[in-house]
Amino acid sequence: AGRVTDGYKRLKATAKDKGAALQACVLESRRFKQTLEAVCRTAPPDAPPGEAARLDNQKAELVERLQAAQQEMDALSADIRRLKQECEYSQLHLQKVQHVWRHDFDTWWGIVDFIANS
Repeated sequence: AGRVTDGYKRLKATAKDKGAALQACVLESRRFKQTLEAVCRTAPPDAPPGEAARLDNQKAELVERLQAAQQEMDALSADIRRLKQECEYSQLHLQKVQHVWRHDFDTWWGIVDFIANS
């Protein structure tokens, strides 16, 4: 039962770490989005060609970062779903092991009690 418990705790810790990474990724994505919105709002429509090209490059870089953050969020979400399923399976397995152990222990105690009372 100890090995199963350790495995379950490891799975939960990994899921928690992935959740923290997902939260950080969401915050980073929001920051990129806000920066992109600010750049789009403040970009003058009649900017000189050099300034317009710089702003376009900045927007393209922010869009790339947003897309990369979205891909990372998707991957982390998939990992978290998988880990959740593994945790649920591990928890059920742990309950089964504990039940069998209790049953075996009760049976053993029953035999000892029977011998002691004979």
